[in-house]
Amino acid sequence: MVLKIIKRFFQTILLVVMVAFLLVLVVGCMLGASFVKIAKSAPDVQPQSILMELAENSKILDKDGNLIEEIASEEYREIVTYEQMPKHLIDAFVSVEDERFWTHNGVDIQGVIVSAIDNFRAGDIVRGGSTITQQLVRNIYLSPDVQWERKIVEMYLALQVTDKIERKEDILEAYLNRVYLGQHAYGVQAASKIYFSKDVSELTIAQAATLAGIVKSPSNLSLFGAYYPQSVPSNGKILGDFYVADQSLIAVLNEDAFERKDYVLEKMKELGYITEAQYNSAINEDVAASVKPGSKKQIDYSSHISNLIRREALDILMEKKEMSKEDASTMLYTGGLTIKTTIDWDIQKKLEKTYEDFTKIFSQYNEGGPLIADYKIDDGRNILDPNGRVVFFYRDSFLTEENKLKIRSHLYSFNDAGDLVFETERLTSDENGIYVKSFYDLNEDNNIVTYRASSLLVPTEYFEALGNYTTRIEKRFLDEHPDFYTVDEDGVLYISKDYFNIEEKGTVQPQSATVIIDQHTGYIKALVGARGNSPDDTIDRASLFTRPPASAIKPLAVYAPALENGFTLATALDDLPNKDHEGNIWPKNYYAGFKGIVSLRYALVDSINTTAVTTLNKIGVDTSMEYLKGFGLINQKDPSKDNFISREENSAYNDENLALGIGALSRGFTVKDMASAYTALANEGVRKETSIILSIESNRSGTIYDGKAEETRVLSKETAWLITNALQDTIKEDYYGRGQNDFGIDVAAKTGTSDERRDYWIAGYNPYLTAATWVGFDNNSISLTGNSNMMREFFAAYMNPIIEDYEPKTFEMPDTIVREQVDKLSGDLPSKLTRKDPRGNMVVSEYFAEGTVPTKVSEIHVELEIDTRNNLLASNKTPKFLREKKVFVQRDPAYNPEEFDDIVPDDWKYEAPTKYSNLAFNPKPVTEKNSDGSTTVITTSFEGVITKVTTLPDGTVVTVVEYPDGKVERTTKPAPKPEPTPAPKPDPQPTPEPTPEPEPVPDPGTDDGESDNND
Repeated sequence: MVLKIIKRFFQTILLVVMVAFLLVLVVGCMLGASFVKIAKSAPDVQPQSILMELAENSKILDKDGNLIEEIASEEYREIVTYEQMPKHLIDAFVSVEDERFWTHNGVDIQGVIVSAIDNFRAGDIVRGGSTITQQLVRNIYLSPDVQWERKIVEMYLALQVTDKIERKEDILEAYLNRVYLGQHAYGVQAASKIYFSKDVSELTIAQAATLAGIVKSPSNLSLFGAYYPQSVPSNGKILGDFYVADQSLIAVLNEDAFERKDYVLEKMKELGYITEAQYNSAINEDVAASVKPGSKKQIDYSSHISNLIRREALDILMEKKEMSKEDASTMLYTGGLTIKTTIDWDIQKKLEKTYEDFTKIFSQYNEGGPLIADYKIDDGRNILDPNGRVVFFYRDSFLTEENKLKIRSHLYSFNDAGDLVFETERLTSDENGIYVKSFYDLNEDNNIVTYRASSLLVPTEYFEALGNYTTRIEKRFLDEHPDFYTVDEDGVLYISKDYFNIEEKGTVQPQSATVIIDQHTGYIKALVGARGNSPDDTIDRASLFTRPPASAIKPLAVYAPALENGFTLATALDDLPNKDHEGNIWPKNYYAGFKGIVSLRYALVDSINTTAVTTLNKIGVDTSMEYLKGFGLINQKDPSKDNFISREENSAYNDENLALGIGALSRGFTVKDMASAYTALANEGVRKETSIILSIESNRSGTIYDGKAEETRVLSKETAWLITNALQDTIKEDYYGRGQNDFGIDVAAKTGTSDERRDYWIAGYNPYLTAATWVGFDNNSISLTGNSNMMREFFAAYMNPIIEDYEPKTFEMPDTIVREQVDKLSGDLPSKLTRKDPRGNMVVSEYFAEGTVPTKVSEIHVELEIDTRNNLLASNKTPKFLREKKVFVQRDPAYNPEEFDDIVPDDWKYEAPTKYSNLAFNPKPVTEKNSDGSTTVITTSFEGVITKVTTLPDGTVVTVVEYPDGKVERTTKPAPKPEPTPAPKPDPQPTPEPTPEPEPVPDPGTDDGESDNND
């Protein structure tokens, strides 16, 4: 108590001294030594800086000059003149902040005395007694801390300002444009727009009094508070969204702010600024009901567009004004700049409408499951990467309905010390924090929606990261925070949602981005930096997100440079296997196998990887990089500003290798990068620096940037047209039949598909506009279904509505382009054998730049005599009749399949043989038995004479002799006639038996003898 009395005593003494000192100042006595010291140390008052140099928010206008957004840092200000301020607003501030403003000379002696008395009574400094002029000089020259010496300097400067500025109105104008009124509003115009969404001139007396009442304590008397969605008071009256530096917050009405309004109105009535009737009307006005948080956006458009405008404006300011980034940022946010954007809102709306139909357009390429997603899941429906690790947990297996984190019993334990030990992919940790894994769900359109989560709210001193998904949280933290977790009867542990945050709406997948540019000006006409409108998704995939461009890079890095360096669209390229430095077959094509010899046109249109790599190898990576500089993909002046990794930037892992030819880059490019690069093809080889800003004007320094883009001649107009002509084939009906239009407007495009279908690209253009689109999952562990055809359809889906009312137009062919017939396989002039190719006539018409038409007659076809038995070269052992002349293709250089695991291209059967036939001639007759019972004996002579001798059953012999010249001789030898049958000879008489000697006659009367003779 004693100390408090002593403190009051000394404060009173100091106040008296100060008042006396001020009185001396007022009467002109300025000779005191201490005052001289203060005067010497005080800043020099410059009326010009007080009246003119105010920080003011900048404005973004559309191409027609309409306000679309006001941009500012946390100090949001818009300057208005004194005459633009309503009188009752000025009166309100004067009444409550400096009622004798119009009569004092910068310091209110009466106010100082009253302040001193009030402070003495309170026992502390509760009232400063500062005039409006003092507050003004404090804001400009001094710090806000309350120190007696600073107060004296403040008074001195206030006297100086009053002396040097003739009009008091000018002091009020400077003050009312600077005064802080809460919620980042500096000045009455900013406050009027932030709190009431109206111009300051439209404020009612009650609203003006309310604003004046905020000055006493802006942090406590702001008309609303701004809260993160998860922090909104349960009983708060929500007014709507409120943006601070592009961050969306929730505005909640501050009921306490309106009591101060009544006090201000009473002062205004007391001082005669308002009548009794005006007072009664204002006191009864429901100001709270009129509070309407102001949006700095007049047109609702993507924050990605706004952010790109700001980034580009910073670059322009740094270059044009030779500023540091910090100074340029200050000028952007406080310099009152007027920035015109190039965005065409009609095109922008049509592009956004197509993205609303994204699911419908791509669903036809679905292969079951979520939209065009190709991934593996485990039993818990968690998404896995190719190595079996969880990429996203499934929400139902990850969180409860109350958003508590689930940890199953086998994934945690308590050690002997009582510490909680987690061993799960659901939580990862390092020395800085414990991080909750991302998770996913499916929306009503069967799209994957991914969610990010924050780290656990566990201070670093309470946990230890043990590696291998293991984290230990000390028992003392658990004891101090008993609500950190609960365990159910099944042993499942639940971490309270109060200890981590999760995204509310998540990010729809797959994601996509598109940029559309007018190639003739370099102006960005439309931009979509993300699919969906989730406030959780802040990634700008159009201008900040890089992915490998795959085959979409081929026209830029390979084939356009090749045409500029001796190649033509007819140049023969050979689709054959190659090997990388480890001996593996590389690269692979999107199809199985290899096609063999094709033209450069075909290789480009069919997106053959092998030919891209071999062509790049021939022209050289260094040559390719020179052209990529022209295309804007390599920043020669400042490599840190591009996405190409040079050998100088990283000697071990860089993009200076043959993988450049197929777009397999370390980092890749943005969609804006690719769209900008393709404008050079669309604009006859000239690329104009891409910009989203038409102009930048400053109220103080005039025109800073006039929108005239620098241009670079990247290619000859002939090369640009030739590449364009080839790329038209990728859209035409006879090739893919997608991406066309019915408006008579030419279209050219190139697609790209990265390894494992993790990225789909298309970059295309017509005579009016150029565009690039990327589709893929943010996490590239997830692949896509479908194919590049869906990119052609998506391109047509957004581009055709944009150009449907444009005049029919074609890509104008330069006069220096000629058409000539060539051999399809060699690219040279046709030979007499070109039309005899076994596949048919190989004479085709192709376009050439003047001076590049081939003069050499093709030598790729050769006519060889082969052994028809094995198609090898006929040898001296090959009979003439087994020889045949055929037309073959002869590669140069030759290809040896044995060096590539015996892999042969599809056209290998037409390759000229190099080996001679070793089959010997065997003239041994061949006997054939015919169905009619005849027998044919075939003999062949070495000269090729074939003799066929057929013996019929009747003995007729037919001999046919076939000569190599086609002559045939036929002879028939009838069967031999049978010899006449001789008369039958009589049977030869048998040789009579010798007559036996007669038996002696028996005597008469002998019976036996008698009988024999008569028989």
